[in-house]
Amino acid sequence: MSLIQSVLDNLAQLGFYDFFMPFVLILAVVFGILQNKKTISEEVSVNGAIAIAIAFLATYTLRGVFFTQIFGIAGTIIAAIVILIIFLALFGVKPEEVFGGDTKYIAGIGAVIIVAIAYMLASGTTASISSETVMTIIVLLVTFGAVYLIAKK
Repeated sequence: MSLIQSVLDNLAQLGFYDFFMPFVLILAVVFGILQNKKTISEEVSVNGAIAIAIAFLATYTLRGVFFTQIFGIAGTIIAAIVILIIFLALFGVKPEEVFGGDTKYIAGIGAVIIVAIAYMLASGTTASISSETVMTIIVLLVTFGAVYLIAKK
């Protein structure tokens, strides 16, 4: 066994990948949002304390398998979106032509939907959602999308 493999195995046994790395990721994201938006406080120390508390809480409650599943699911969804954009580009269609000038709003709504779906799939909460509910939501989204595309012209 190589030295690098031994170090990686030791880190895995210490919980480096199950606890520490998700903790650092959540801490960085929450602290960045708090510092950028300054919604709670202008003080760096206050935002840092809040970010540390949120990171510990989230990492403790959502550790291990959850992060592995959510990143795998999110990666698959992002890959599907990239493939869709590539197929549209093959036919000479740009995203701006499909969605008009409001692509940042649609991208934001799409990101929220993707995160919600990835969270539900990773946490196992999809068992409580029936297939009829999912189909109703899809039909409503398609209907609202069609109405938006028709009404904007």
